[in-house]
Amino acid sequence: MPKREETEGGRHKMTTPVKPIRPTHLEFETESEMQNFINYATSKKKTTDPGLDRLRQLMKTHKRAPERK
Repeated sequence: MPKREETEGGRHKMTTPVKPIRPTHLEFETESEMQNFINYATSKKKTTDPGLDRLRQLMKTHKRAPERK
């Protein structure tokens, strides 16, 4: 449940507790599957996917919204 905190000028700011990130456990059937995953995860090569290319473009052109008062 969000908690209200008092701020300057009598306004309230809502805060929500954040869940910690827990470790992920992976199990592989073979050594080659594990090695393929490690190679993919540590590769510097960009994934060529139209959806990811569109996301990259959107992130480049993103402008932060002005802070509300």
